[in-house]
Amino acid sequence: MENIDKATPPECSRRFGAAMVSAMRADQVDLCRRAGGEQGSAVLCHKRVPFDIPRYTCSMQNVMISKAGTEAMGCTPTSELSQVVNQNGVMESTLFGQGSKYGSLRLVDSLQCSTHVDHPVLFQMPWDLNNFYEWYGDWVTLWETMILMQWHPDDVEVYLLHPLPESRPYKKVFDEAWSRAFSAKGVRWGSQEQLFGDGVCFSHVVGVPHGGLSTFTFSGGRSGASADCPSSSMMASSLFLRGLFPQAVDKSGSSMAQTTKRVTLLLRKGGSRAFDNDADTEMSLRSVLPASWTLELFRPETLSMSEQLAVAARTEVLVGTHGAGLTFALFLPPKARLVEVYCGDRGMGNGHYRSLEGMAEPATSEGSGHSEGRFHFASSRLTAVQLTQTLCGKPSLHMNKDSNG
Repeated sequence: MENIDKATPPECSRRFGAAMVSAMRADQVDLCRRAGGEQGSAVLCHKRVPFDIPRYTCSMQNVMISKAGTEAMGCTPTSELSQVVNQNGVMESTLFGQGSKYGSLRLVDSLQCSTHVDHPVLFQMPWDLNNFYEWYGDWVTLWETMILMQWHPDDVEVYLLHPLPESRPYKKVFDEAWSRAFSAKGVRWGSQEQLFGDGVCFSHVVGVPHGGLSTFTFSGGRSGASADCPSSSMMASSLFLRGLFPQAVDKSGSSMAQTTKRVTLLLRKGGSRAFDNDADTEMSLRSVLPASWTLELFRPETLSMSEQLAVAARTEVLVGTHGAGLTFALFLPPKARLVEVYCGDRGMGNGHYRSLEGMAEPATSEGSGHSEGRFHFASSRLTAVQLTQTLCGKPSLHMNKDSNG
């Protein structure tokens, strides 16, 4: 991350890069200061500034977590404890705040627990397992927490607070990233009662901030306000995710890497933001492609995660309607293009993927714009207006800049 950060402007590093992580590491808010020896508890939080809401990453040593909340011993509460509890952050509320049975951090003389975990633990509450874009907020926040704590994935176990009725722990293929990243110590999932029961003692557990508001959604990220500021956190976390899923090969064992210039058409399963007719959309695109280009249809839900990432890696131009599938813009090769078509209830005010693309491109701050509504391959037969009218009536279209992946 540090090497990537060198290519980003200082202001961008301060907002969502290495400088942001360093500032958080230095900004410690003690909630319960260890009073005795090393056996006592210590609870402190790292504050993130700037952010839209009070945002903390809270580290707890020698504590017990149960279905009722968190217990600590041998530490002295500070005035900041009640302040953080009253701010009612999602993770803090769950662990030692208003969302727990105890209502705050409970102080006891000794910790009575039958299970003790000696290695580092990350505790996370997934935001939305149905949506790749929202899931990615969890992923980036998890990555930033590891960097903040200077922990290696092989040393860490993850507890996911998300009770699922399915027989398998993960609902979507991208959820497999958790188990791949933390394969050494493993991943647990379930309700608070299932995870902690009457009490599990932890030598060191850290609450991952809630991903509903994250690096790429705060400060107007969903409206495209962050599109002009590259983020080393976004780039490093996407490289880390991509590395977890080896490049797919075809049935003959050959690499599925890009060999020709390729336009990829991302298709949705249905709804108001799907193309009116997928076959007509495909035909329209094929009719205007230069002879040296090929068109690939992309239905992510039919592929494994490694196959999905392989599709993105061999794509020169990704075309799709506004939706979570455009998160794959993070994994396009250098100088690829993203054509985002706004249909149904989504208009140009939805800048989610302009932010994603800009934050994942080191050259964003150098001003590589002037790409709105234009094609970046030679074709005089199709304009942006013609494309959008053909695909879904009279929507709007946005052409994002270079993507670094």
